[in-house]
Amino acid sequence: MEEIVYGAYHLETPELSGTEYDNVLLKAWRLPKIDQTYLQSNQNRDVDGISHRYCCTIYASVWAICDIVWHSSEVYEILLKATIKRALEKKQLGLSSGAYTVNSVITAMEVNNELYTDKKVQYIQTRISTSLFWTLINRNYTFVTTYNSSRSYADDIKDGTLDGVSFSGMLWGHCIRFSNMETLKKTDSKPTQVTMLDNYLVNGEYKRYKVPRTSIAHLVQPHGVYFPNVYTYLKA
Repeated sequence: MEEIVYGAYHLETPELSGTEYDNVLLKAWRLPKIDQTYLQSNQNRDVDGISHRYCCTIYASVWAICDIVWHSSEVYEILLKATIKRALEKKQLGLSSGAYTVNSVITAMEVNNELYTDKKVQYIQTRISTSLFWTLINRNYTFVTTYNSSRSYADDIKDGTLDGVSFSGMLWGHCIRFSNMETLKKTDSKPTQVTMLDNYLVNGEYKRYKVPRTSIAHLVQPHGVYFPNVYTYLKA
C-alpha cells in the first residue's frame, strides 16, 4: 500500500475557563441530541490541481461544521475548497507540510459564516475528557482531534480498535474527528468507546476505528499521543 504522509500541527492555545466554560457547558446540556450520520471524504486526492494530502486539519474542521449544520456533501466540497484557498492566502497551510489545527478550525468557521449566513457557527475549544467534552460527545457532536502517529499506531488500528496507549516512533501528525456511535439511554452516560473518523480510503472503505473510553486519558498523558486540546462548533 502507498505510504501516506500526514500534515497536522498542534498549537497550544488557552482553553475556556471560569464563567465562560460554565456558560458553554450549561448551553451544551440543553442542546438536543443530534441525529448524526458521520460522513467522511477522501483526502488522498488532487482537486483543481491542488494536493489535499496534507489538508487533514481542514478536512476534519469542515466536516465538524457539516455535522452540526447538516451541510450536504456538495456544500462540503464547496466549503472545503474555499477554506483551503483562504488558508493558502493567509499562509496558514503548506501543501507539502500541513497546518496548525486551531488555525484551520477558525478559518473554516470564518469561511462558512461568510458563505452560509443562515448556518453560522462558533467554535469552542476544550480538553479531552473534560465534562464539556463528554457532554458534547454524548449529544453526537464531533471533535476535531490532532495526534502524533507512527507505524506502530497504524498497525494497532488494523483490527478496528486501538488497543494500546503507548507507541514508539511517533513521526508525523494527523487530524481526524472523535465521534460517538453508541446510543445512550441516559443523557449523563459516557460511551464505552469513541469512534475515530479518518478521511482516507482503505480497501474501498473509509477508515474508522474504536478507542476505549478508559484509554483516552492515558493517550494524552503520560504518553503524549493525543494532543489535549480539541475543537468543535456550536450554532451561532
